[in-house]
Amino acid sequence: MSLIFSSQPGARERHLKRQYQNVLFPQAQREFNEQRLSGARYMDEKEQEEFLQTFHSLLEQVAELKANEGSELMLELKSQLDQNYELCSGLMGEHQSEKDAIIKLVAVIMASIKQSAAGDPEAEHNLQEEELARNTHFQLLQCKRLTNSVLYLFQF
Repeated sequence: MSLIFSSQPGARERHLKRQYQNVLFPQAQREFNEQRLSGARYMDEKEQEEFLQTFHSLLEQVAELKANEGSELMLELKSQLDQNYELCSGLMGEHQSEKDAIIKLVAVIMASIKQSAAGDPEAEHNLQEEELARNTHFQLLQCKRLTNSVLYLFQF
């Protein structure tokens, strides 16, 4: 029996695709039917819906920011945006517009934080290191093979 996998599957379907007729997995995991594949697709779709709800809620929070918000709130929102980028990278389908929006929002938030840290060499250095780490992380998430494996493992 040959199963037809989606062209842009979610994490669960990708994992089933890795298992399908792969001798590195136990026999029970290598053999499965259309029902198991449908279940994985359903869970991937549900995860995508949850992400979109969370993402839109986060966008509303960012839109409601006042000009003089404290660094703590800005850092928390930036952290949530970083997490959303990571989640978005593992979802089924293409979500480049969401990723681009997250990158732009993080850049705006970081510019505000950098402005607040101006004159503090240690803070400026830490922010530069964090930006480098974030950019590297985002680039690694573009590598689908890595994203597929790592994100699936950490979801459960």
